[in-house]
Amino acid sequence: MIKASLLVLAAIAVFFAETSLAQEHPTVERPDLKVGDSWTYQKINNWRGIVRGIVQDKYTLEVSATSGTEIHLARKSETSGAVATVTETPDLNTIRGISFTTGAAIQFSPDTETFAFPLRVGKTWKAKADYATGDHVGSYTLTTKVVGWETVKVQAGEFTALKITQDGYYKSTMGTMSGSGRMQETFWYAPAVDGVVKVMYKDTNWAGQPYNRFSAELLTYKIN
Repeated sequence: MIKASLLVLAAIAVFFAETSLAQEHPTVERPDLKVGDSWTYQKINNWRGIVRGIVQDKYTLEVSATSGTEIHLARKSETSGAVATVTETPDLNTIRGISFTTGAAIQFSPDTETFAFPLRVGKTWKAKADYATGDHVGSYTLTTKVVGWETVKVQAGEFTALKITQDGYYKSTMGTMSGSGRMQETFWYAPAVDGVVKVMYKDTNWAGQPYNRFSAELLTYKIN
């Protein structure tokens, strides 16, 4: 009985804390990124619960140039030393970059549509994009929703962040074969770091079976 009461009190405390966060931050405008801003992430293979070694398991994104229409970032693998260029819109949506699941170069058209600033709790939108990477092409449609404010603890620290979910389906073609599967992603955007502090991703293969299971979290950051 005592344990149940404590759980109820804890749930009430979380509710009021999240309500307070929503009142303090009614909307979040897109960040004004500057040259030299950087974020270092570690990527985890959640099938094994270990750092994945097949693709970059630790990488840094650093803003190298900005314009009115594009943001350019250098993406450096801290493991291999390989450097790639990532191009984003001012709303942080990727146009050209590195696939989160395979580590290969990927091109989106028009862009990933991951973000739709300004952000506010309850906001929803459809993220639609075509993509080309490696030996296959495809498209996806995802329902994106800003769920609410949460306190998130990662290696870089503890942050007040917006929890955003994406759920939908992809279609892909590889040579003469094609198929579709489900994609689900949850990420936490923290205004204090002008970026994402945590990501959780999963999908299915063409047969509907669980396939990729990845996560990433912020290790360090520098905002000018």
